[in-house]
Amino acid sequence: MQTLKSRIIFFFLGIIIFSTAVLALIVRQTTHHTLKKILDQSALNLHGLATRHVETQYHHIQENRALILNYRKAELKNKVYIVHSILRSHYKKYISGVVDEQSARMEAFEEIRNMRYDDGVGYFWISSTDPSSPPIIMHPTMPELEGKPLEGAVVTPHLAFLAVVQKQREGFVNYEWTKPSSAGMENNKRKIAYVKAFEPWQLFVGSGVYIDDIEKEAQKQLAVIIKELNNVIAARGVAESGYLWIMNEENQLLVHPGLTRKNVGPEINPETVKRLAEGMKAAARQHSGTIEYSWGNSAPGGKRLLSEKTLVTYFQPLGWYIAVSLYKKDFEQPITSLTRSIIYTAGLILMVGILLSFWLSRMVTRPLQQLTNTVSEVGLDGLPSHEIVSHGTVETKILGQTISTMVDSIRQSRAHLLESEMRFRTIFESAGEAIVLIDPQTGTVVEYNAVAYKSLGYTRMEFDGMDVGRLNISSAPDVLEKYTIRLPEYQTVRFNSLHRAKNGEPRDVLVTCRGITVGSRYYNLIVILDVTDKKKMEEIVIQAEKMQSLGGLAAGIAHEINSPLSGIMQTLDVIKTRLLTPHPKNDEVASHTGITLKQLEQYLQGREIDSLLQVIYNSGLRASEVITNMLNFARKETGVFQEVSLVELLDKAVDLAVSDFSTKNQFNFRSIEILREYTLPMGLARCYPGEIQQVFLNILKNGADAMAQKEYVTGRPTFILRIRQEEQWFIIEIEDNGPGIEEAIQHRIFEPFFTTKKIGKGTGLGMSVSYFIVHEHHRGRLELKSTPGIFTRYTIRLPV
Repeated sequence: MQTLKSRIIFFFLGIIIFSTAVLALIVRQTTHHTLKKILDQSALNLHGLATRHVETQYHHIQENRALILNYRKAELKNKVYIVHSILRSHYKKYISGVVDEQSARMEAFEEIRNMRYDDGVGYFWISSTDPSSPPIIMHPTMPELEGKPLEGAVVTPHLAFLAVVQKQREGFVNYEWTKPSSAGMENNKRKIAYVKAFEPWQLFVGSGVYIDDIEKEAQKQLAVIIKELNNVIAARGVAESGYLWIMNEENQLLVHPGLTRKNVGPEINPETVKRLAEGMKAAARQHSGTIEYSWGNSAPGGKRLLSEKTLVTYFQPLGWYIAVSLYKKDFEQPITSLTRSIIYTAGLILMVGILLSFWLSRMVTRPLQQLTNTVSEVGLDGLPSHEIVSHGTVETKILGQTISTMVDSIRQSRAHLLESEMRFRTIFESAGEAIVLIDPQTGTVVEYNAVAYKSLGYTRMEFDGMDVGRLNISSAPDVLEKYTIRLPEYQTVRFNSLHRAKNGEPRDVLVTCRGITVGSRYYNLIVILDVTDKKKMEEIVIQAEKMQSLGGLAAGIAHEINSPLSGIMQTLDVIKTRLLTPHPKNDEVASHTGITLKQLEQYLQGREIDSLLQVIYNSGLRASEVITNMLNFARKETGVFQEVSLVELLDKAVDLAVSDFSTKNQFNFRSIEILREYTLPMGLARCYPGEIQQVFLNILKNGADAMAQKEYVTGRPTFILRIRQEEQWFIIEIEDNGPGIEEAIQHRIFEPFFTTKKIGKGTGLGMSVSYFIVHEHHRGRLELKSTPGIFTRYTIRLPV
């Protein structure tokens, strides 16, 4: 009967015999493969080092090229600014009366004509922005272009300059131009210019530099890279004779241990009878990037051919072929002796291992291995999938029983835990409000449901670990502290806050905060209710009810006042006719009373009665205007929409405002700068032109009145007018840089009878009537945005 010991001995004897035989057969191939792999990896490392060095230096060249370009652009801009200041200086001499305008222009042009930089190559030219004038006013190197129509290659750059100046007054322009060289004039050389408008004389000044001058510095750096590769990296070989080399597109060796500058184009590969350089280039474009060939090598018996393997890749930005070559002899020579040593060593180690394994398996290994195998076979829950049965010593059996009891306990606890987790997660994710768990110590989000991040437009990854300070944008300084304050357990705090969505939109929220303890950690449980839409709806309802009630009140008041006011105005016309107008009946009555109409007129003028009558008449006209606005406030337009150009309508409103302010007000509208930013082309809008023009005029008058009350330390009063079309809307923006409107009263600007003007200057109906014209008569929108002390912007949206 065989014992376990005899079975193990026979088993390991078989292993020894079989292992020795197999090892003797495969060790040579294994060693050859390993050594080859090591040498290949060394070659690959050297190749990677050289490639990374070339890439890094190439990026440095590119960065340096960009720095030089930016420096030349900044230098070019500064020079144009200097010339622009010369024009301004001569223009001031003309304004101050020192010289006439023609002399000032000629002096400025001659001074600029003689200005040079970059060793006399750089110059400045002056062109006109006036379509009725010759395009080129002054050109120091091509005076034949001055005062003549443009033609040929000059037209395109001039149009590019003119487009930049007309659109943004100044800027850079890329173009092509002729360049002088030792071989003559070279055409189509890339150049960059900076142009700047000088509006008082309707011209612009410019100057440019050639871009290819910057490339000279890059070529210098390239020579430094080649020298560094030859002196440092090429000196690091692989094995006994492996080396690094680099060849360019012209088959010239740039980097090589001993053949630098050699042209390898004529070299022939004896194995393929083809040019070696062409084979290298073809291999570089293949996926493997390797090629095997024969190459000459110096030996005591003369030059002989050796098999060589080369790893080559193509670096396209520089047109370089980077390669590492290995001679096969480097890894063939040590294989035989190394193989023999490995076989002997392996046999000895295997014998010792058999003896030790026999002894250990008898004592401990076998039963423990069985127990380990059973425990290692796990199921989907990560626990052993088979019943744990142990053999061997008493200690091994007790260990197996203990593991079995522990696995059963873990399985039951995990089932309860998974059920509880699933129940909690279902309730947590199904809640209609955003729920967030915050760590008060760090102020970061540690747990949340889907509503919390989706309601603000974030993804789960973006919201995870977010600082609560990024969410809260409330202006109240103590609100942020309420998110992280440590509350007594189960105590609740409610407060209003303002959150910012990912797109920047503010969201009004009602926050409920409660302190909880999980294990030994304290957290704040935050429940967030978004009330933004609710608050907006409440404001809309309140505004609509207020407008509706005030509209009815305005109509009633207007009708009640209109009748007696008409009688007053008519009676006043009769009085003026009978007192101040020549008429036979007036002469007859005056003669009966013993006076003449001339005497009566002198009396009325002496007592200023005619002025008082005019005051009464003007007051009546103002009251009539107020009544008309009140009726417009409550009445819908019954006319027909017309197709009009909003650009023309806004420009006409500006002209009306200019004429009105120049005759009736102390503040001169003409002193206001008008900036037009119209996006063209644009379709025609369908509207009531008179009403929309009245809206424009109301906004312009209010803005002009406001700017009159502001003291400008720098700059001047300015209107910015913008018109553009976006999908189904025409958008008109009228912006001024006046004193702005206080935030507390911005929501009342469109209320009837509310005004920010002084008593007697405003009725408070202009903006309310404008609101109704846009919203009720045109189904559009009228919005206000203002920052006190900086600007006020009215935005009108009319549906296309």
